[in-house]
Amino acid sequence: MKTLHTKILAAYFAVATFTAFAGDTIGDAFGMRLGDVFDPASSIGASKATNGTVLYQFTRNKTAFPGFDGFDTCYVMLTPSSHKIYSILGVSSVTNKESGLAKQSIFMGMLRLKFSNKPELDKLVNAGDVQSIDQGSRHVISRVTEEAGGKIELEFLDSNLQKTADAEKPK
Repeated sequence: MKTLHTKILAAYFAVATFTAFAGDTIGDAFGMRLGDVFDPASSIGASKATNGTVLYQFTRNKTAFPGFDGFDTCYVMLTPSSHKIYSILGVSSVTNKESGLAKQSIFMGMLRLKFSNKPELDKLVNAGDVQSIDQGSRHVISRVTEEAGGKIELEFLDSNLQKTADAEKPK
């Protein structure tokens, strides 16, 4: 019973932290900031998406994004020439799709409170396994997949910088 109370208190404080900053601008996640320059040589690994985009892995700053335990594998995507971060991606394993959808609901609810001046305003777009919060050219997108047993991805995206990345790609 004491463990349950501890978990409830931890969830309460995480939500209280997020609601205290309601109306924030989408930008910071896992210790990185959209638009900042990232040195690819400082990454701890790299992989390529199916479209050829390079994902640079970094070590997450766990104190910079409290309440999102489990997102231990984190990547940034960069504009090819200027190396500006246009996407920050955190990945967390889940036991199955149902538990992933439950976690997704909790995380997106917390983020909705953080990024909305009016929590009752429906800024949450729900398309089944994919949910997003949109704020102009900046977005938070969560996906639940059954890949590798199950995972949830939480992506912070600047669509204007993504267009820059597309323009900077070699022809």
